[in-house]
Amino acid sequence: MQRICFCENKSILPDNRTEALRRIATGYFRECLEAGLLECSDAVSFHPYNETSEGAGSYWMSATDPDGFEKELQDLAALVKSYNKDNKEIKFYFTELGRSVSKIHCPDEAAQADYLSRVMLVYFGARINGFPLEAVCWYDLKCDDFKQNVPPHESSFGLISNDGARGRPAYWYYAALIDYFGDPREYSPAADIVVNFSDNAAAAKHFAWKQRNGTLVVPYWRMIQIDAVKEDFPTLLTVEGIKRPVREVRLFDPAAREPRSIGFRQEGTRLKIPVWVYSRANWLEIAF
Repeated sequence: MQRICFCENKSILPDNRTEALRRIATGYFRECLEAGLLECSDAVSFHPYNETSEGAGSYWMSATDPDGFEKELQDLAALVKSYNKDNKEIKFYFTELGRSVSKIHCPDEAAQADYLSRVMLVYFGARINGFPLEAVCWYDLKCDDFKQNVPPHESSFGLISNDGARGRPAYWYYAALIDYFGDPREYSPAADIVVNFSDNAAAAKHFAWKQRNGTLVVPYWRMIQIDAVKEDFPTLLTVEGIKRPVREVRLFDPAAREPRSIGFRQEGTRLKIPVWVYSRANWLEIAF
């Protein structure tokens, strides 16, 4: 069926992409690859509804590994590459993912917004690190009408209310992320930078990226799946590997809408910054 659709699609719209699959299911997916799926596909589409939490392993890596999901993405890309006999450019499209405000997902709208802020930066980081991710699509924009005989959580995935009159916190968090992290091509991994936390380091997820203009960006948040740390906490965030005098450090919090300058102390190549680590993503902008 995929071959028929691929040939028909290309005969009418030669530049149109034909995607393969929708769910990350390694056994079935591998069988499809062995059957020649990539020979009649231009891209791979998945719906990565994480079973545990963003960042942690969700399919075959540990649920407490802070980099588990990123490792799963790397494994997935390597698997596809191993079956890409024609060496085609195969991009990934995550065309549906999200969490509803419900008893089975997020207990309230704030928790949904926190989740979105974390998971989108995980995907952004994966893209920066070379995973060929072309698009990420939240399900869905507007809350659905409640319908009988449909599970209640199905009507509450939206970023805005059912009548379109109110943006949920997740909508505004998403807007803040898009406004700041607009183009992944402007970022690269800061491989020479080491970030540490004086308290609860095992519960703090972080990245370190460099903008093209040299500015350092450090996103971080509390990993909610770490049972030993159930509350947000203050800590001293240390950045090692700073080679120039720091001019300013700005804190971006999607809940605050506007960034603010914060205090810091530079000791040679080490930068010390007192911060709070929340269940929502924050990020520091370190300018030189």
